[in-house]
Amino acid sequence: IKSLLKEGDEPSWYTSTYRGLAEKGMRVLALAYKDFDYNVDVSSLSRDDAETNVIFAGFIAFECKIRADTPMVIRSLRNAAHSVAMLTGDAPLTALHVAKQTNICGDDARKDNPPLILTAHKIKEDVARDKELKSEALLSEEILHEQIKSYKFEWVCAIGDEKDAVRIPFDHTVEGCGLKVLYQKHDLLTTEHDLMLAEAKSQGRIWSGVEYVKVFARMSPQGKAKVIRKLQDDKISKSKRFVFMCGDGGNDVGALKQADVGLALLSGYGSANTADDISPKDLKDKDAEAALNEQADLEAKHARKAMKEKKKEFELKKKQIMANQKGMLEAELRRRELAGEPTGVTAHFQAVKTVTMALRQELAKENEILNRKYNIHLKSGKKKPTSALEAAEAALDQLEDDPNTLPVVRPGDASVAAPFTSRM
Repeated sequence: IKSLLKEGDEPSWYTSTYRGLAEKGMRVLALAYKDFDYNVDVSSLSRDDAETNVIFAGFIAFECKIRADTPMVIRSLRNAAHSVAMLTGDAPLTALHVAKQTNICGDDARKDNPPLILTAHKIKEDVARDKELKSEALLSEEILHEQIKSYKFEWVCAIGDEKDAVRIPFDHTVEGCGLKVLYQKHDLLTTEHDLMLAEAKSQGRIWSGVEYVKVFARMSPQGKAKVIRKLQDDKISKSKRFVFMCGDGGNDVGALKQADVGLALLSGYGSANTADDISPKDLKDKDAEAALNEQADLEAKHARKAMKEKKKEFELKKKQIMANQKGMLEAELRRRELAGEPTGVTAHFQAVKTVTMALRQELAKENEILNRKYNIHLKSGKKKPTSALEAAEAALDQLEDDPNTLPVVRPGDASVAAPFTSRM
């Protein structure tokens, strides 16, 4: 939005505020608006006309907490000599913050040196051509070679004031582009756009050192899959590497299919299973495996807690719905009377049955809503309901099940491509 703002409307604190929020791991959206006269037909405007000279309205920032056991899992993998990296569509600063929280970045050998991001600086401006180029998801080789002529490549300090940032030239002439040497002292990150430009600039040499880049930000689905293909290419690495990919959404489908092993991750308990709640104390003093075992015990306790909370919430909904029973019965009897239907004892029983059915269906609906909220379903071992009444009864029966029963997850978008699915 910054480039679309009305001239002189950008606040002096715009960039510093955005960077400050992003460096704390926030997903930041910039909001803007544009006023039109009442007689202007807004629907007839082109997108360029509608989205230029807009007025800045402010930022909105979101925080997505990490799972409590994620730092331990990643530390355990790295202790076992596995290399771990992040492929994400999020902004670089947001991704870097999460990478530090989860032990992907921030090792003792590099924590005292600034993280570096590969940056392609524009030397010559061609606005019309830029729009055309940016419309490409993965730029063609011909377009890339044309575009790199107008760029200067360097590694820049990813955090802090850009004016005072550390800058290291990008050496595109050597195999691996010097990434191995840089990684000895700095965490390395890049965006897809700059990575593709660097690929063209280095004539592909960067891929032999790409394993040292730990954060790939602003990645498209195609970009994620391409990085995995390059990691798997033994002609580039001179040795066979196997890639295990975890993803939780439709944007990860291509990468999950490309990886040697794909694992779809599904959300399980909202923000309850986070480091704020159940992460073991003094993790740095514990072996990763021991910490994971402790975490498993804590998650089992949390699963029982989630089931208890779900049941409590359902009971409240049930009371609210059942409070309408008398009114619904009276309305049904009035309907029958107005329709000229019998209103005797037998008809009264039929009305009760109709209202009971409606109540059960409403309860079943509320129960399903709560199942989706907590992303859990109980294994009952019973046959599949064949009618609305059976479905309603089955939903109510679930509440009497053992709260320790294992939950079953709902497959999500990522599950379409991954051979394995895990509840988060």
